[in-house]
Amino acid sequence: RDSPDDIAEAATGRAAALMARGQAAEARDAAQAARTDIERRNAPVPPTLRLAEATARYRAGDAAGARALLDPWPEGGDAEAGQR
Repeated sequence: RDSPDDIAEAATGRAAALMARGQAAEARDAAQAARTDIERRNAPVPPTLRLAEATARYRAGDAAGARALLDPWPEGGDAEAGQR
């Protein structure tokens, strides 16, 4: 389970679990590490991972960093996730 999609799925779930425990900074770090790994593989970062990282950044007090991940929302990305 070393594909970019698998990495993104696992990191999104981990970030959500950490945020549920009130650990936004740790969630941000986990999502960012996964995003960096996926980008290093020259693969597209799934919108759900971008949303998880942006949410964690916002909850950790980095609204500008959250906005940078979401603007612009990726073409063909999950529109419902983008609205959330």
